[in-house]
Amino acid sequence: MNLFVDGRGYAGHIIDFTPPAHLDEEQESTEISLLLTHYCPDVLALWGVVEGARVAFIVRGGAVNKVEHVMHGLITAKETEP
Repeated sequence: MNLFVDGRGYAGHIIDFTPPAHLDEEQESTEISLLLTHYCPDVLALWGVVEGARVAFIVRGGAVNKVEHVMHGLITAKETEP
């Protein structure tokens, strides 16, 4: 899968992605989860940038059935492994 965060590409840097459930315009927001292969300071710098600020995320993948998830939201949590 290829990841784009706030317009910057991180091809090959994503090893796990849990997409959001399908949303209609009137539904509540949902969460996504993704795991990067290594520390990406540019991505982590967007965590909690400004209250209410939205970040653009695009995840593209699929060798046979191509899929593209285009999302806007907040980075609200980060986890790091020791």
